[in-house]
Amino acid sequence: MTVGGITDCLKQHWPVIREQLLSGTYEPKPVRRVEIPIYCSLLSVCLAVSQVLTGTISGVVTDATQAVVRNLEVVHQNNSNGMQ
Repeated sequence: MTVGGITDCLKQHWPVIREQLLSGTYEPKPVRRVEIPIYCSLLSVCLAVSQVLTGTISGVVTDATQAVVRNLEVVHQNNSNGMQ
């Protein structure tokens, strides 16, 4: 069955399905297993780009965090020295 065919199927079978749902006796039929093709080259490129972007963003965030921590340490040292 296609997605487009679900409407006609439900119109035809809905009264029985509804009654089974309400009575607690509905048992869905197994779904046919379908393999979805994955295009390895495209997937590999996407993964590589994702890893590069993740590494770059991680590096930038780490550098920025370290700079903020260094600045806070300097400010703390200056404040501590001035109060003594």
